[in-house]
Amino acid sequence: MQWFPRDKDTSTNHYLQNCLHEAKRQNQALKLRKGGANNLGIPCDPGQQSKPTHVIARGVPDSWEFEELQHLLTTQGWLDTKVINKYKKSHTNTEWHILGKPPPNQASQESWHYVDPGVVDIHLVQAPAKQRPQVWQQNIRGPARMCQPPLQTETRPAQASRNTV
Repeated sequence: MQWFPRDKDTSTNHYLQNCLHEAKRQNQALKLRKGGANNLGIPCDPGQQSKPTHVIARGVPDSWEFEELQHLLTTQGWLDTKVINKYKKSHTNTEWHILGKPPPNQASQESWHYVDPGVVDIHLVQAPAKQRPQVWQQNIRGPARMCQPPLQTETRPAQASRNTV
């Protein structure tokens, strides 16, 4: 889905009219969602991604800098590439974390391999999604009621009978 951003100073009616106009221009149905400021959008083509993909690059030469890797990806057809960081797992193994949109004809792939004999042998894979920690729930017994009156355990002496003759 491609959600249309809404400016803070835009009125509700103006936002709706702009979204309807854009949906009609692209010959798409306008979709509504609850929550957030950007509530209206249109479905995207399967090849068109609205969010960049988080990928991990392995095999990048150690001498390379951010700009060189970004230039390689741009020449291969990647869009909106941004190198997040360079992570050195060991003295011989380095990973680069990158955000970017893959080439439109390769958008459904999960891995990419770029080879230039004698220069580079780079393998890109989609980064695994972060696992949410599992929430454990256990029923526990609440505290005992402290406001109950104490039980009467004392015994009363038997009363002498008052039967007098």
